[in-house]
Amino acid sequence: MKPLNAKDIKRLNEALSEQFGIKEPIKGVFFDGAKDKVYWSTKEIERVPLDKMHVDTIGMYFGTWMKDGLRLSIDGSQKIARITTKGTLELTREDWESWLKGQDIDTELPEAYYLVIYEGDCYGCAKASKGKLLNYVPKARRLSVINA
Repeated sequence: MKPLNAKDIKRLNEALSEQFGIKEPIKGVFFDGAKDKVYWSTKEIERVPLDKMHVDTIGMYFGTWMKDGLRLSIDGSQKIARITTKGTLELTREDWESWLKGQDIDTELPEAYYLVIYEGDCYGCAKASKGKLLNYVPKARRLSVINA
């Protein structure tokens, strides 16, 4: 893994600004991972001699570059949720329960990536496409029963 260069960081911040209305860059260090994945860590990682180690991943999985934009991970979504000014979708309770179970949700939203919000909490990133809000929650993080 290698830290993103200035050009890639600019591209990342432009994508966050365009998709989610982020006005200021995210503080920390971003790393380029396999399969177009992006990882984030605090600046303290710079004190670790990474060039003397074999490292598969560093920090938190932040998102993946797709051909149509940056698809954020659940953790990446939660990291930026409080500073977004657009690109969020507040779910109803029924849609929230479907979302937690890994189901897609019917929508009439324009095609784009959205942060999925329920009662002020962020539950990840989804893509609206062809009348559906596509659910990217990994199977290991889905719920079969919701006790609320």
